[in-house]
Amino acid sequence: MRTRIKTIAAATLGCKVNFTETEGVLELFRSAGYEIVGFDETAAVYLINTCAVTNESSKKSRQMIAKAKKRNPSAVIAVIGCYSQLAPDEINADIVIGTNDRGQVVSLVEKVMIQNVREPHGKPLTAVSRDGANSFDELPLESVNGRTRAFIKIQDGCENFCAYCIIPYARGSVRSRKIKDVTNEIERLVQNGCKEVVLSGIHIASYGKDVLRQNSAHSNSNEQLIDVINATCAVDGVERVRLGSLDPAFVTSEFVTRLSALNKVCPHFHLPLQSGSDRTLKRMNRRYDRAQYSFAVGLLRAAFPNVSITSDIIAGFPGETDEDFEEGYSFIELMQLSRLHVFPFSKREGTTAASMDGQNSAATKKARAQRLIKLGEKLESQYKEHFINKALSILIEEKTGNFRYRGLSENYLDVCVTSEFDIQNKIMSVIIGKNDCFFL
Repeated sequence: MRTRIKTIAAATLGCKVNFTETEGVLELFRSAGYEIVGFDETAAVYLINTCAVTNESSKKSRQMIAKAKKRNPSAVIAVIGCYSQLAPDEINADIVIGTNDRGQVVSLVEKVMIQNVREPHGKPLTAVSRDGANSFDELPLESVNGRTRAFIKIQDGCENFCAYCIIPYARGSVRSRKIKDVTNEIERLVQNGCKEVVLSGIHIASYGKDVLRQNSAHSNSNEQLIDVINATCAVDGVERVRLGSLDPAFVTSEFVTRLSALNKVCPHFHLPLQSGSDRTLKRMNRRYDRAQYSFAVGLLRAAFPNVSITSDIIAGFPGETDEDFEEGYSFIELMQLSRLHVFPFSKREGTTAASMDGQNSAATKKARAQRLIKLGEKLESQYKEHFINKALSILIEEKTGNFRYRGLSENYLDVCVTSEFDIQNKIMSVIIGKNDCFFL
């Protein structure tokens, strides 16, 4: 069967930011007249947005490229993202683009596909800046394709250099998106049915840091994350605003006071802890300790009733002793977090942690991760129990069966709802039950 010339399939690995960027790139192809098809279909073009957060992520990225080549050997393969930024020479594809300049991808694809332009000796066409990006790479969305929530990228880059993390090397220095560009995108999405936006980025707490650095002499250049949130809440039609991952050290009394005055902000915050041991946090080069983390949690709980605080935890970081682990476990339990995302430590070549002394065995990391996962399940169950027979505001996101719908509460609970009416993309007040939910 002959492949239609203007079809593209995409696969995304890694974080929510990657998924947002893939949607932005596909928007460029859609505007150029391409039809988006499933990755398991035969397409003329395959786009793979890669991840490099672990060695395993890089391996999966290579496997996805191979899968696309097998699906259609004559297709144009375009690879973007963190892995292609860090190791472009390892990638076997027609086009390799890093974590910036993705706006070039359509023109590069058409050079290969239509004009049959390729580099000599089978080398890919590349657009990987080694000097680092100095401006925000705009990939705005026009619609969310029937979904109720949209992830809005407001910032890129990170300068924290945590010991285990390769992302600062892949993403470069902090770049902030202009607030007007953020609100313009949100206004378009709201007109197309979006009710909730999630402000996301690589390190959103750094928003404005680059602008302040460049224009330190100007008093009006000190825009920060709270200013983006303010502007987002002011957009007509936005009913909910949710934040991406927040640096615990950024959660100050002033920030929380201003945040709690905005009634569209959802009472759900993701505060990565990574370890509940001060000694381990120091080895990780995290810029807070247990006391600061506890203070941030206390501020949020005082300001937002029913707040959900979720977190990331790394199990078995190099040098983490049994005593460190038990201390961290007790602290996590004390914090009463509502959900944990647990990851066994994965060595990533090129990071400080990869060559640290005291590397834990795979068995130790697995055992510690399993204990933390069980703790997370217990904490999540305890948190949910507080809301049985109580009313929550639910944004209905999708129909899952006959008279069955799924939605998300403001405080990030997945809720099943039964209704004989079409309630998709509506915000409903719902009584939470053990097995089901009923309208007020």
